[in-house]
Amino acid sequence: MRIILFCIMLWANFVTANTCSEMLIKNTTTFSNDDFYRDSSYFLDRGDNAWTHKYYWSEGKLDSMVYDPMEDGESPNVFYFYWNTDKSSLKGVGAEQIITSLISGDTVIYKQEYYTAGELEDSVTTKITKGRTSSLAYSMGTKEWTLTETYLSNDTLYHKAIYGYNSDDERPHTEFVVADPESDTKCLEYEITEGTPRIVETIDYAETEKGFVLSYLQGSGENAYLRKFFFIKTEGTTSLRKTLKPVKISPKARYFDLLGRYKFSK
Repeated sequence: MRIILFCIMLWANFVTANTCSEMLIKNTTTFSNDDFYRDSSYFLDRGDNAWTHKYYWSEGKLDSMVYDPMEDGESPNVFYFYWNTDKSSLKGVGAEQIITSLISGDTVIYKQEYYTAGELEDSVTTKITKGRTSSLAYSMGTKEWTLTETYLSNDTLYHKAIYGYNSDDERPHTEFVVADPESDTKCLEYEITEGTPRIVETIDYAETEKGFVLSYLQGSGENAYLRKFFFIKTEGTTSLRKTLKPVKISPKARYFDLLGRYKFSK
């Protein structure tokens, strides 16, 4: 499983002279950011499978997210986030997440617990130090651990994972992102397969009236998968809480993380 990363303090050390690569760091910061916040996102898989996310914030922290499957007969789903609390805060309906944070010196540790209808499904512990983030996740569904590391080396952003960590079926996987030398607004994402890197995704940056948008495109034609993330400047956005009624979770929502990436795909 690819882990949703918190507050990666790599921003100050990212030296690539490319607008796309600089803003890309902000999209790994799902839950908070000093300059921008993620407002919404749009996903289109294979031309006819679309859905959206809308994010609501309270005092600079992610409070809830509305997932709209964009299908006839299906209502939007609400994902709730509770900070530094325990299970007593859970509503026991729909998707909920408890986030516990701990700061020690220059190290930040987050523990995420994912619940569906009050039942624990996944847990992730993320450790953030200067220039590096590591996460250890356990899935109740696959009964597997996943270890991931995200770090910067020179002008390259690396994401390494070991699926089935500490088992007889460990499956290492490496991806990395570099700036497109021919464009100031584009990045190229590679994955290493059998020792050979290949491009799997292009990432484009574009300014908008209120902020910017990052567009991720994987594949082409009938197999294309598009993800768009819209960011807005933080001025005057300290509280964006909205009360919404939770409903059942669409089966489609279970297969993607909050960045629209396939969960447990390796």
